[in-house]
Formats: sequence, C-alpha cells, structure tokens
Amino acid sequence: MKQVFLPVVFVCLLSGCGKHNDKPGDPGTQPSPIPPINVRLKSINFNTYTYDSLGRLSQAFYSNSIVARTDYTYTKTTVTGTDFDRAGKIHPGGAVYTIGPDGLATREKYIFDPGVPALLLSFTFNAKRQLVEQVAGAEGEAPGTRVLYYYHQFNLDSLKLYSLPDNKLISYERFEYYTDKYNTIGYESYGVSFLGAGSANLLKKDIRVDYPTTTVTEYTYQFDDRNRAIASHKVVDGASVSDLAYTYF
Repeated sequence: MKQVFLPVVFVCLLSGCGKHNDKPGDPGTQPSPIPPINVRLKSINFNTYTYDSLGRLSQAFYSNSIVARTDYTYTKTTVTGTDFDRAGKIHPGGAVYTIGPDGLATREKYIFDPGVPALLLSFTFNAKRQLVEQVAGAEGEAPGTRVLYYYHQFNLDSLKLYSLPDNKLISYERFEYYTDKYNTIGYESYGVSFLGAGSANLLKKDIRVDYPTTTVTEYTYQFDDRNRAIASHKVVDGASVSDLAYTYF
C-alpha cells in the first residue's frame, strides 16, 4: 500500500514517559535529547526510498499498489509529490505542501482522485519544530476535524481528536516509548523534516480511546550493531498484526 506522509498517520513518532500533559507547548526544563543518528531509510519491507544530495526524500517506490512510485520536487515554498502508475504515466492524485519561511509545512493539499474533493490540512508548530495542531477537511467545505498534540520532553506524549464545528472530543491517544532507543524510523530518517521534529525515542505502546472502546497497540523491535531498528512487530489487543523490516543507506 502507498505510504501517505500525513503527520497523523505517518510512521508513529509519539511518546509518553509516564507523565501525560494536557496542553501543547513547552513543558519547562528538560534534559538534552538523545544525540541524533544520521540515517536514511532505504526500504521498509518491499517499499524503497531514494534521496537527493541534500538528504531530502526524492522518490518512493511502492509494492502491491496501483501507484508505483511518488517523485518529490522542492522549491522554497512548496514540496510536491507526483504519483506514477506502473506504466510510468502520471497517476491522478498526489500531495502539495506549502512551506513556510522556517522550512516547515503550513498546509497540505492531498488529491486522492480528480473526481473526489481534495483533503486540506493545516499545521501549526511550536518553537521546537514540534507539531501542536492539525486541522483537516475536504476542499470547498468547512474543516471537519482538529487534532491537538501534547509533548513531554522530546517526545509526543498524547493527542486529542475533535470533530468540528461542535468541538466534540472523538478520541484520545497516549504513547509510551523505549526511552533508551533512539528513533531511527522517524521523519528525519525519511528525509521529510518539513513535517516537523520527530520524537526522540522508538514507540513502545499506543493506547487509543474511541469512546467507549479502548485499543492497545504494542511494538517490539530488533536492532543491528549500530542500534538501528531493523525489524518491528505490531500487536493489537494481544493479537499479532504485522511485521516490518527496515534497511538503511
């Protein structure tokens, strides 16, 4: 399946270290983050990635999908993802990000198909380049959802999803991490830092409450001799769901 780089559904970079905050922003005095590991992902299972001379994602190739690849082009104010089918022809759809002066995306327009309204997302970041708010809706309509992101130290601690315009809480998620393991499968490792700063540590547990249902997702990993995650195993409510293998340049 094609990987869509939306912060709310991208590779999880979320965190919770026992404490869970209820408001976005600076939680105060914090220790230094784990020193970053300069890596670029080469593949995830049968999906592969290439990068330009600046380390930015340039192409993503997909397996088992109508879309065979996405090419990324960059200007000072935009990042554009153009989809191609298996015959090498442009496939209807793709994403265009509007980039602010700080290099972060302020807006995304994702086109699923010309016959379907595009999805519009707007993003707000804090001074640490962490995403604190995402608003989404169909083009030509009022926004339908709002997500608030809450941080503790250098990880995303929890998030709350609201429906609009009634501002009703739909779901709540909180996250736990392997605090001794650096996140080598986050935004930076994909060369998409325009989506903000990823959490420092690898995700361990995701507890999601869709009132009244609670879903618990747990992750375990294998590592190479450089302490990079090379495999992950996902378990949802006690049942094995999926395995991913990672390679690096």
